[in-house]
Amino acid sequence: MANNESVDWQFSGSDEGKAASEASLSTYTSKLFALCDPQGKPILPPRGETAETSHTAERAVVKAVLCGTGNAYAPSIGLPAAKRAVADYLNRDLPQKLSPDDVFMTVGCKQAIELAVDTLAKPNANILLPKPGYPSNLIRSIFKHLEVRNYEFLREKNYEIDLDSVRAAADENTFAIFIINPHNPNGNTYSEAHLKQLAVLARELGIMVVSDEVFRWSVFGCNPFVPMGKFSSIVPVVTLGSISKGWSVPGWRTGWIALHDLDGVFKSKNVLAAIKQFLDLNSKPPSVIQAAIPTILEKTGKEFFQRRQCFLKAATEFAYYKLKSIPSLTCYMKPEACTFFWTELNLSCFVDIEDDEDFCEKLAIEENLVLLPGIAFTLKNWVRHSIDMHIPTLEDAFDRLKSFCDRHSISGETPFKIVNGVNEAPFKDVNDLSHWSRKLYREIMIPFTLQPSLGFVFLLVKTDLRSLLTCQQLTESLLGMPSDKTRRSRFMFRQMLRETSRKGLLTNPQLDLHPYGGDIQRALIRLLGCSGASSPGALPVVFIGGKLVGAMDRVMASHVNGSLVPLLKDAGALWL
Repeated sequence: MANNESVDWQFSGSDEGKAASEASLSTYTSKLFALCDPQGKPILPPRGETAETSHTAERAVVKAVLCGTGNAYAPSIGLPAAKRAVADYLNRDLPQKLSPDDVFMTVGCKQAIELAVDTLAKPNANILLPKPGYPSNLIRSIFKHLEVRNYEFLREKNYEIDLDSVRAAADENTFAIFIINPHNPNGNTYSEAHLKQLAVLARELGIMVVSDEVFRWSVFGCNPFVPMGKFSSIVPVVTLGSISKGWSVPGWRTGWIALHDLDGVFKSKNVLAAIKQFLDLNSKPPSVIQAAIPTILEKTGKEFFQRRQCFLKAATEFAYYKLKSIPSLTCYMKPEACTFFWTELNLSCFVDIEDDEDFCEKLAIEENLVLLPGIAFTLKNWVRHSIDMHIPTLEDAFDRLKSFCDRHSISGETPFKIVNGVNEAPFKDVNDLSHWSRKLYREIMIPFTLQPSLGFVFLLVKTDLRSLLTCQQLTESLLGMPSDKTRRSRFMFRQMLRETSRKGLLTNPQLDLHPYGGDIQRALIRLLGCSGASSPGALPVVFIGGKLVGAMDRVMASHVNGSLVPLLKDAGALWL
C-alpha cells in the first residue's frame, strides 16, 4: 500500500469563507440544536416544521409539474412569466410602475442579498447595515471584504431608524443603506412618513436604499406595510423579496430583486449589466416554482394571509403576556409583524449567566429550548424568540423559559402577586380576576357570558353553549319563580348544567385555545379549591357584584341556605 504521508499534495481547503460562516445564523442554530437532548422533552421550536401553506400555491406547483411547464432550464434572469407576475404584484402599491425587465428571479431572498452586495459595491466601499439586523447582509459583506458600518434605532419611537446615526456613519465611500421592513428581529413596521424621511436623507448622501421586504405579508399590527419603492422618485431603490415567509415555503427557494430606477441611474451606472453577469454565473431558482409564481401571486386569496396574521397576532399577545412574568427578560415593544420576539437580557438578575451565548447554550442543554443569541444579529446580550407555534406549544416553551430563568436568577420571585399561594396567574385577588376577565371579553371577545346591564352577575363558562342564560333568567330559575318564561329558563339551566357536566373541564377547545385560558383556569381551580386541572367542577363559575360565588354547586347551595338572594339584591340583579 502506498504511503500517502510522503506525498506533497498540491491542494487544500480555503478558509476564505470562515469568518463569514462563523457569523451565519445557521452556525448558531446548528450549534444550539446539537446541544439539545433528542431523547428528552420535545425540542422547541420544532425543527423542520413550517406553517401550512396556501392550497392555491400547492396546486399551482402540482399543475406546473404535471404540465411540464417547469421542466426546462429557465433563463438566468428568470422565467418571463414569473418576472411579469412579480412586477404586476408589486405595482399594486407603487406610483412608479415596474416593468418585467426591472425584476430578476433569485434563489430565495438570500441570493437577492448576495446579488445586491456583489453587484452594487465599488472598490473601498462601505455599507450601512442595521444593528440589530438579519445576518445574511453582514455575512455577504464580510465575504466581499466590505467595510460594515452600523446604524441604530430609536427604541422610544418603536424602533424607527435613527437618521442621525445614518448621517454620522456615511461618507464618500458609502454606496447603500440596507433596511429590513418589516424588521427582523425588532418586529416593527416603518411608517410612510418615516420611509420618506429616509429617502430624502439617502438622496442627500448620494446612496441607494436596499429594502428587504420578505416579511411584508406578516404584518398584524396597526401600522400598515409601505413598500420602499413608493419613494423611487426621490432615491434609487432596490427591493428584495421572496415567497418563503408570506407563503411559509422557505424550502421552495424562490425570490426576486426589483430595481426601482430613478431617471435611468441604474442603467447609466451599469447596474443592469452587472446583475445579469452575476446571474449568469450563479444558480437559478427552481424552474417548476417559477412556473407556478404567476398563479401563486395572482390567485392566493386575502383570507389566507388574514388567517396567518390572526394566528401570529394571537401568538404575539400570548407571548407578550407570558414575558411579563420573567423579570430577567425585557421586551420593549410588542411586535406588530414577523414571527419573533426580541428581548434584552437583564444580566444583573442572573447568578451564573455570562452573556447571551451562555444563556442560549445552557437553555438548550437544560430545557431543550432554542433561542438565538443577540450576537447573531450583531447585538450582544439580547435573545430572539420564535413564536411561530400553536398556543399550547408556545405555552410549554415559555413555561420552560420561566423555569430556566427562575433557576438561574438571584431571586426566583415573580413580579405578580400570589393568588392563594400560587403564582401562575397575574391576579391580585378574586375581584381582580373578575375585572380582568371582563376586560378580556370586551377586548378580545372570548366566549364568556357577561351581562353587566342585568345586575353585574358574571357567568364565566368554558363550554360554548348554544343557549346562554341572562342574569335575570339565571336568578329566576334559581328562585323557582312560576311563569312560562321561568319554566323555560329552568329547562335551559338544567340543560346547561348537564352539558357542562357531560363535556367536563378540558374537552371544549374554546378557552383552551385562548392565550390566557390556561392561566384563568388555573387561578379559578386554586380559588375554588378544586383538586386538579381536570376537575369538572371548576367551570362554569359565577361572580355576583364582582365577587366570586363559586361553581354551580356553590350557587345552588347559596340558594338553599338563603345567602343567594341578599347577594343578588346587593348587586342590583334582583328587585323583590
